[in-house]
Amino acid sequence: MDFWLQRQGQGWQAVGHGETIPAGVYTLIVQSPQPHFTLPVHCRHYPPHPSPGQQQPLHSWDSTARTNEEGIAVLAHELYLEPGWWEWCCRDGDLIAELFGDPQNDRLIVQVVGEPEPAAAPAVIVPAPVAEPAVDFTLMRQELAGSPGSKVIVAGRTSCAGDIVMELASPEGVLISQGRQSVKMWGEGKSVAFSVSLLLPDHPWTQPLQGQAELYQGSQLLARQSFRVACQAEPPSPLMTNRPKLWQEDELVPGSPPEPTPPLSWPSSWVDEQCERSVQKLLRLAQLAPEPPGAVPGSEPELVGDLTITLPDSLVSQQTIEIKVTVAATVPPCSYVELSVLHGQTQECLDGPRYLLHWQQEEQGYRSSSTRMTIPSLKTELVWVARWIDPDNQQQGEPVRVSRLIRR
Repeated sequence: MDFWLQRQGQGWQAVGHGETIPAGVYTLIVQSPQPHFTLPVHCRHYPPHPSPGQQQPLHSWDSTARTNEEGIAVLAHELYLEPGWWEWCCRDGDLIAELFGDPQNDRLIVQVVGEPEPAAAPAVIVPAPVAEPAVDFTLMRQELAGSPGSKVIVAGRTSCAGDIVMELASPEGVLISQGRQSVKMWGEGKSVAFSVSLLLPDHPWTQPLQGQAELYQGSQLLARQSFRVACQAEPPSPLMTNRPKLWQEDELVPGSPPEPTPPLSWPSSWVDEQCERSVQKLLRLAQLAPEPPGAVPGSEPELVGDLTITLPDSLVSQQTIEIKVTVAATVPPCSYVELSVLHGQTQECLDGPRYLLHWQQEEQGYRSSSTRMTIPSLKTELVWVARWIDPDNQQQGEPVRVSRLIRR
C-alpha cells in the first residue's frame, strides 16, 4: 500500500519507510487495493532512539479506517507528531490473502526530529481556508448525548450539494468512528437536510467526545462545523421516583387497616383527547367521516391541523412500535419534523428529540415519515409531541400532542 503525508499548510507527498520528517501537524492517508474496506489500524509513538521497538511506546492506540470508492482511507487527521519514532501498521485489504488465511500487514515507520512545540499548539491550529463562495452548512444540534455502545445521529442542513464527511474522536484526538453521506439538491429548494449516524464507544467516557462535520465537492472543502457528544447515563425511572404512597407509614395504628390516598386523576387534556378519540371512532364506524390519509389497520391517527401522528391503539411496555408522522401539502417542502416523547406526569423527556428528514410522497400531496422506538418499562402515560420546522423561511407549526396509557 502507498502512504501519503501532508503537513499543515503544505501539499501532499509520498512517504516511505524510515524517512525523516520535522515535527508538526500532519494528515496521513493510505491507498489500499480494496475500496469500501475497513482497515484495522495500530499506531505507536516511541521516544527518540536509534530504532523503534527497543523501548515501551510513549503513546499507543488502535482504531479502524474505512476506504472510499478509490481505496483511500485517513489514518491520522491533523495529528501533532512529536519528536521520536512513529509507527503505523494496518491490513492491506487483499481479500484473496484474507480468504486463504494469510492477511498481509503494511507498516510505515518515520522518524520525527526537531524541538517539540508547546502542548497547547494543536488547540490553536488555524483550519484550512474554506472555499468561496460560502455555503449555508449548519447542524441542528452541536451539543449531543448518547449511551455507550449506541449510535448518535448528527443532523443538519446544507444549501449546496456534495459529500458530507464526519469524524468522532476522543478528547486526546484518537479517532473513534467515521460517517459519510452524499447529498443532492432537489427542485427549487434552498437547502436539503442530511443525517449521519456515528458509533459510540462501548465504555463510558467522562469528557465530551469531539466531532467534526465537513462538506466537500470533490476534493475541495466548502464548509466545516464542530460538535460534541457527552456520555448519557440511563435515567432513573420516573415511576419509581414519583410513585404515590398508598398510606403514610408513620401514621399506621396497630390493628387498623391503612387508609388509601384519593385515586389519581388524569390530566384534563388527556381526558379531552380520549373523548375526541372515541367520537372519531364512532363517526368512522357510522361512515360519516372518511379515513385520514396514511391510516393503517390497528392504529389510530390523531388529526390536528396540518400534522398527523399515527400510533397503535394499545401500547405495552418494552414493545417496539412504528411511529408515523404525516404532513399536509400546505407544509413547506423543505421542512423537517421534531419528535419527542415525554412522561405524562413529570413532563420529563424520555426519548428525543428525533428529527424526521426523509419523506415518502402519498395521495393528495401528503408526505409521511416513520421511525421506530421501544416503549420504556413504565406503567404510566406517555405523550408524543411533534411539530414541523421550516428553516429556510424561519417558520414552524403548532406542536401536536398525542397521549397513550402504557400497560405492563
